[in-house]
Amino acid sequence: MLELNPAFGCEFRCAYCGIYALEREYFGEVIVYDDFPAYLDNWLTEHRERVRDYYFYFSAKTDCLQPALIESGITLDILNVLKNHGAQYFLVTKAGLPPADIRDVLVASRDINQVIISATMPDEELREKLEPGAAPIEDRLEFARFCADNGIFVTASCCPILPIGDRLYLRDIFARLSAAGVKHFYFDFARLSKDAVLNMIEAMPEQRGEFERHYFTPHAKVSRWHMPHRDLTIDKFQPPQEYMLDAFQRLAACVKEVVPDATVSICNHFATPKTLQGFNNRARAECISCMGQRFADGGC
Repeated sequence: MLELNPAFGCEFRCAYCGIYALEREYFGEVIVYDDFPAYLDNWLTEHRERVRDYYFYFSAKTDCLQPALIESGITLDILNVLKNHGAQYFLVTKAGLPPADIRDVLVASRDINQVIISATMPDEELREKLEPGAAPIEDRLEFARFCADNGIFVTASCCPILPIGDRLYLRDIFARLSAAGVKHFYFDFARLSKDAVLNMIEAMPEQRGEFERHYFTPHAKVSRWHMPHRDLTIDKFQPPQEYMLDAFQRLAACVKEVVPDATVSICNHFATPKTLQGFNNRARAECISCMGQRFADGGC
Protein backbone atom coordinates (compact mmCIF):
# COMPACT_ATOMS: atom_id res chain seq x y z
CA MET A 1 0.00 0.00 0.00
CA LEU A 2 1.24 3.49 -0.87
CA GLU A 3 -0.25 6.73 0.41
CA LEU A 4 -1.29 9.68 -1.71
CA ASN A 5 -1.27 12.91 0.33
CA PRO A 6 -2.05 15.90 -1.92
CA ALA A 7 -2.98 18.31 0.88
CA PHE A 8 -2.18 19.38 4.43
CA GLY A 9 -4.98 20.20 6.85
CA CYS A 10 -8.64 19.20 6.95
CA GLU A 11 -11.89 21.11 6.93
CA PHE A 12 -13.85 18.33 8.63
CA ARG A 13 -12.29 19.29 12.01
CA CYS A 14 -12.93 16.01 13.85
CA ALA A 15 -12.26 16.36 17.57
CA TYR A 16 -10.48 13.00 17.68
CA CYS A 17 -8.25 13.73 14.67
CA GLY A 18 -4.98 11.83 14.93
CA ILE A 19 -3.18 14.08 12.47
CA TYR A 20 -4.03 17.68 13.33
CA ALA A 21 -5.33 17.51 16.92
CA LEU A 22 -2.23 19.39 18.13
CA GLU A 23 -2.52 22.18 15.57
CA ARG A 24 -6.11 23.27 15.17
CA GLU A 25 -5.22 26.15 12.84
CA TYR A 26 -4.92 23.55 10.09
CA PHE A 27 -8.59 22.73 10.57
CA GLY A 28 -9.49 26.07 9.02
CA GLU A 29 -6.81 26.38 6.36
CA VAL A 30 -5.98 23.57 3.95
CA ILE A 31 -2.80 23.67 1.89
CA VAL A 32 -3.41 21.96 -1.44
CA TYR A 33 -0.45 20.87 -3.57
CA ASP A 34 -1.75 21.76 -7.02
CA ASP A 35 1.17 20.08 -8.78
CA PHE A 36 0.38 16.69 -7.20
CA PRO A 37 -1.66 15.22 -10.10
CA ALA A 38 1.15 15.94 -12.59
CA TYR A 39 3.72 14.56 -10.16
CA LEU A 40 1.66 11.39 -9.66
CA ASP A 41 1.18 10.96 -13.40
CA ASN A 42 4.94 11.21 -14.01
CA TRP A 43 5.73 8.91 -11.08
CA LEU A 44 3.30 6.22 -12.25
CA THR A 45 4.64 6.47 -15.79
CA GLU A 46 8.09 5.68 -14.43
CA HIS A 47 7.20 3.14 -11.71
CA ARG A 48 3.87 1.55 -12.70
CA GLU A 49 5.21 -1.92 -13.44
CA ARG A 50 7.16 -2.04 -10.19
CA VAL A 51 4.06 -1.21 -8.10
CA ARG A 52 1.40 -2.91 -10.20
CA ASP A 53 0.23 -5.04 -7.25
CA TYR A 54 0.13 -2.12 -4.81
CA TYR A 55 -2.97 -0.32 -3.59
CA PHE A 56 -2.97 3.46 -3.27
CA TYR A 57 -4.62 5.00 -0.20
CA PHE A 58 -6.16 8.30 -1.33
CA SER A 59 -5.64 10.21 0.90
CA ALA A 60 -4.39 8.95 4.24
CA LYS A 61 -3.65 12.22 6.02
CA THR A 62 -6.81 14.11 5.17
CA ASP A 63 -10.14 13.59 3.38
CA CYS A 64 -9.94 13.67 -0.41
CA LEU A 65 -13.63 14.62 -0.68
CA GLN A 66 -13.48 17.77 1.43
CA PRO A 67 -14.42 21.06 -0.31
CA ALA A 68 -10.86 22.38 -0.74
CA LEU A 69 -9.79 19.33 -2.72
CA ILE A 70 -12.99 19.09 -4.74
CA GLU A 71 -13.23 22.79 -5.58
CA SER A 72 -9.56 22.98 -6.57
CA GLY A 73 -10.06 20.08 -8.99
CA ILE A 74 -7.26 18.10 -7.37
CA THR A 75 -9.44 15.14 -6.39
CA LEU A 76 -10.90 14.76 -9.87
CA ASP A 77 -7.48 15.09 -11.51
CA ILE A 78 -5.94 12.45 -9.25
CA LEU A 79 -8.84 10.05 -9.80
CA ASN A 80 -8.35 10.42 -13.54
CA VAL A 81 -4.61 9.79 -13.24
CA LEU A 82 -5.26 6.62 -11.24
CA LYS A 83 -7.86 5.51 -13.80
CA ASN A 84 -5.57 6.16 -16.76
CA HIS A 85 -2.80 4.09 -15.19
CA GLY A 86 -5.12 1.33 -13.98
CA ALA A 87 -3.78 1.88 -10.44
CA GLN A 88 -5.83 0.19 -7.71
CA TYR A 89 -6.90 2.54 -4.94
CA PHE A 90 -9.28 3.07 -2.06
CA LEU A 91 -10.44 6.15 -0.21
CA VAL A 92 -11.76 6.67 3.30
CA THR A 93 -14.21 9.51 3.73
CA LYS A 94 -16.71 11.28 5.95
CA ALA A 95 -18.15 13.14 2.96
CA GLY A 96 -21.50 12.88 1.32
CA LEU A 97 -22.27 12.26 -2.34
CA PRO A 98 -19.56 13.99 -4.43
CA PRO A 99 -20.22 16.05 -7.59
CA ALA A 100 -21.29 14.31 -10.80
CA ASP A 101 -17.85 14.43 -12.47
CA ILE A 102 -16.26 12.64 -9.51
CA ARG A 103 -19.13 10.15 -9.37
CA ASP A 104 -18.62 9.41 -13.07
CA VAL A 105 -14.91 8.63 -12.74
CA LEU A 106 -15.54 6.52 -9.63
CA VAL A 107 -18.05 4.42 -11.55
CA ALA A 108 -15.76 4.18 -14.56
CA SER A 109 -13.00 2.92 -12.24
CA ARG A 110 -15.08 0.51 -10.18
CA ASP A 111 -12.88 -2.43 -11.17
CA ILE A 112 -9.85 -0.82 -9.50
CA ASN A 113 -11.33 1.23 -6.66
CA GLN A 114 -13.26 0.95 -3.42
CA VAL A 115 -14.79 3.36 -0.95
CA ILE A 116 -14.69 3.15 2.84
CA ILE A 117 -17.34 5.26 4.55
CA SER A 118 -16.58 6.37 8.10
CA ALA A 119 -19.85 6.48 10.04
CA THR A 120 -20.18 5.82 13.76
CA MET A 121 -21.98 8.78 15.27
CA PRO A 122 -25.28 7.74 16.92
CA ASP A 123 -27.07 10.99 16.09
CA GLU A 124 -26.59 14.35 14.42
CA GLU A 125 -26.18 16.23 17.68
CA LEU A 126 -23.08 14.24 18.57
CA ARG A 127 -21.86 14.28 14.96
CA GLU A 128 -21.97 18.09 14.97
CA LYS A 129 -19.92 18.18 18.17
CA LEU A 130 -17.25 15.69 17.12
CA GLU A 131 -17.21 16.02 13.32
CA PRO A 132 -18.45 19.58 12.76
CA GLY A 133 -17.21 20.01 9.19
CA ALA A 134 -18.02 16.51 7.95
CA ALA A 135 -21.17 15.49 6.13
CA PRO A 136 -24.33 14.51 8.03
CA ILE A 137 -24.72 10.77 8.47
CA GLU A 138 -27.64 10.65 6.03
CA ASP A 139 -25.47 12.21 3.32
CA ARG A 140 -22.79 9.56 3.90
CA LEU A 141 -25.44 6.86 3.64
CA GLU A 142 -26.50 8.37 0.31
CA PHE A 143 -22.90 8.06 -0.92
CA ALA A 144 -22.72 4.46 0.33
CA ARG A 145 -25.99 3.69 -1.49
CA PHE A 146 -24.62 5.23 -4.69
CA CYS A 147 -21.50 3.04 -4.47
CA ALA A 148 -23.48 -0.13 -3.83
CA ASP A 149 -25.93 0.62 -6.63
CA ASN A 150 -23.09 1.22 -9.09
CA GLY A 151 -20.91 -1.78 -8.31
CA ILE A 152 -18.28 0.01 -6.23
CA PHE A 153 -17.21 -2.10 -3.26
CA VAL A 154 -18.06 -0.14 -0.13
CA THR A 155 -17.12 -0.76 3.49
CA ALA A 156 -18.30 0.90 6.70
CA SER A 157 -15.42 2.02 8.89
CA CYS A 158 -16.81 1.97 12.42
CA CYS A 159 -14.03 4.04 13.91
CA PRO A 160 -13.87 5.68 16.30
CA ILE A 161 -15.86 3.41 18.58
CA LEU A 162 -16.58 5.60 21.57
CA PRO A 163 -16.01 4.24 25.09
CA ILE A 164 -19.46 5.31 26.21
CA GLY A 165 -22.24 3.01 27.38
CA ASP A 166 -22.43 -0.47 25.87
CA ARG A 167 -21.77 0.75 22.30
CA LEU A 168 -24.94 -0.90 21.07
CA TYR A 169 -26.07 2.56 20.03
CA LEU A 170 -24.38 1.43 16.79
CA ARG A 171 -27.18 -1.07 16.14
CA ASP A 172 -29.21 1.58 14.32
CA ILE A 173 -26.32 2.76 12.15
CA PHE A 174 -25.53 -0.88 11.25
CA ALA A 175 -29.10 -1.27 10.02
CA ARG A 176 -29.02 2.00 8.10
CA LEU A 177 -25.69 1.15 6.45
CA SER A 178 -26.98 -2.28 5.52
CA ALA A 179 -30.09 -0.74 3.96
CA ALA A 180 -27.74 1.43 1.89
CA GLY A 181 -26.02 -1.69 0.56
CA VAL A 182 -23.01 -1.99 2.89
CA LYS A 183 -22.07 -5.59 3.69
CA HIS A 184 -18.71 -5.24 5.43
CA PHE A 185 -17.99 -3.52 8.76
CA TYR A 186 -14.57 -2.65 10.15
CA PHE A 187 -14.20 -1.85 13.89
CA ASP A 188 -11.58 0.06 15.82
CA PHE A 189 -11.16 2.42 18.73
CA ALA A 190 -9.40 5.66 17.93
CA ARG A 191 -5.74 6.01 18.78
CA LEU A 192 -5.81 9.36 20.54
CA SER A 193 -3.06 11.68 21.63
CA LYS A 194 -3.53 13.28 25.03
CA ASP A 195 -4.61 16.46 23.27
CA ALA A 196 -7.18 14.58 21.22
CA VAL A 197 -8.62 12.93 24.36
CA LEU A 198 -8.93 16.38 25.91
CA ASN A 199 -10.66 17.59 22.74
CA MET A 200 -13.19 14.77 23.13
CA ILE A 201 -13.76 15.65 26.78
CA GLU A 202 -14.25 19.30 25.83
CA ALA A 203 -16.85 18.29 23.24
CA MET A 204 -18.52 15.72 25.55
CA PRO A 205 -17.96 16.93 29.13
CA GLU A 206 -20.62 14.53 30.43
CA GLN A 207 -18.38 11.64 29.30
CA ARG A 208 -15.20 12.88 31.03
CA GLY A 209 -15.13 9.95 33.44
CA GLU A 210 -15.44 7.35 30.66
CA PHE A 211 -12.66 8.85 28.56
CA GLU A 212 -10.30 9.34 31.48
CA ARG A 213 -10.98 5.82 32.77
CA HIS A 214 -10.28 4.15 29.43
CA TYR A 215 -7.54 6.38 27.98
CA PHE A 216 -5.68 7.79 30.99
CA THR A 217 -4.93 4.49 32.68
CA PRO A 218 -1.71 2.51 33.12
CA HIS A 219 -3.43 -0.32 31.22
CA ALA A 220 -4.07 1.76 28.08
CA LYS A 221 -2.31 0.62 24.92
CA VAL A 222 0.33 3.18 23.99
CA SER A 223 2.03 3.60 20.63
CA ARG A 224 4.67 6.08 19.59
CA TRP A 225 3.74 8.04 16.48
CA HIS A 226 5.79 10.45 14.41
CA MET A 227 3.87 13.50 13.25
CA PRO A 228 3.88 13.60 9.44
CA HIS A 229 4.39 17.33 9.11
CA ARG A 230 7.04 18.19 11.71
CA ASP A 231 9.82 16.62 13.73
CA LEU A 232 7.76 15.51 16.69
CA THR A 233 6.89 12.13 18.16
CA ILE A 234 3.83 11.76 20.38
CA ASP A 235 2.16 9.03 22.41
CA LYS A 236 -1.18 7.73 21.19
CA PHE A 237 -3.52 5.85 23.50
CA GLN A 238 -6.18 3.20 23.05
CA PRO A 239 -8.34 1.67 25.79
CA PRO A 240 -6.98 -1.45 27.53
CA GLN A 241 -6.87 -4.45 25.22
CA GLU A 242 -9.25 -6.56 27.30
CA TYR A 243 -11.87 -3.84 27.09
CA MET A 244 -11.47 -3.51 23.32
CA LEU A 245 -11.58 -7.25 22.69
CA ASP A 246 -14.85 -7.54 24.57
CA ALA A 247 -16.27 -4.62 22.59
CA PHE A 248 -15.21 -6.18 19.27
CA GLN A 249 -16.93 -9.45 20.13
CA ARG A 250 -20.13 -7.72 21.20
CA LEU A 251 -20.19 -5.56 18.08
CA ALA A 252 -19.62 -8.55 15.80
CA ALA A 253 -22.55 -10.30 17.49
CA CYS A 254 -24.66 -7.18 17.04
CA VAL A 255 -23.86 -6.98 13.33
CA LYS A 256 -24.70 -10.67 12.90
CA GLU A 257 -28.04 -10.04 14.55
CA VAL A 258 -28.85 -6.96 12.47
CA VAL A 259 -27.16 -7.94 9.17
CA PRO A 260 -26.81 -11.75 9.13
CA ASP A 261 -24.98 -11.90 5.79
CA ALA A 262 -22.42 -9.19 6.62
CA THR A 263 -18.71 -9.71 7.23
CA VAL A 264 -16.71 -7.94 9.94
CA SER A 265 -13.05 -7.26 10.57
CA ILE A 266 -10.63 -5.66 12.98
CA CYS A 267 -6.93 -4.83 12.76
CA ASN A 268 -4.84 -8.02 12.51
CA HIS A 269 -2.99 -6.79 15.58
CA PHE A 270 -6.06 -7.78 17.63
CA ALA A 271 -7.22 -10.88 15.75
CA THR A 272 -4.50 -13.27 16.92
CA PRO A 273 -4.73 -16.92 18.09
CA LYS A 274 -4.27 -15.68 21.67
CA THR A 275 -6.90 -12.94 21.54
CA LEU A 276 -9.71 -13.21 18.98
CA GLN A 277 -8.77 -16.23 16.93
CA GLY A 278 -10.67 -16.44 13.67
CA PHE A 279 -12.39 -13.06 14.01
CA ASN A 280 -11.42 -12.03 10.47
CA ASN A 281 -11.71 -15.50 8.89
CA ARG A 282 -14.98 -14.97 7.05
CA ALA A 283 -13.84 -11.63 5.67
CA ARG A 284 -10.48 -13.09 4.68
CA ALA A 285 -12.24 -15.92 2.84
CA GLU A 286 -13.93 -13.23 0.73
CA CYS A 287 -10.56 -11.54 0.10
CA ILE A 288 -11.37 -8.62 2.44
CA SER A 289 -8.45 -7.28 4.45
CA CYS A 290 -8.47 -6.44 8.13
CA MET A 291 -9.14 -2.76 7.32
CA GLY A 292 -11.98 -3.59 4.94
CA GLN A 293 -10.47 -3.34 1.49
CA ARG A 294 -11.22 -6.14 -1.00
CA PHE A 295 -8.32 -7.48 -3.01
CA ALA A 296 -8.97 -7.83 -6.73
CA ASP A 297 -8.79 -11.11 -8.63
CA GLY A 298 -8.73 -13.22 -5.48
CA GLY A 299 -5.27 -11.97 -4.63
CA CYS A 300 -5.78 -12.54 -0.92
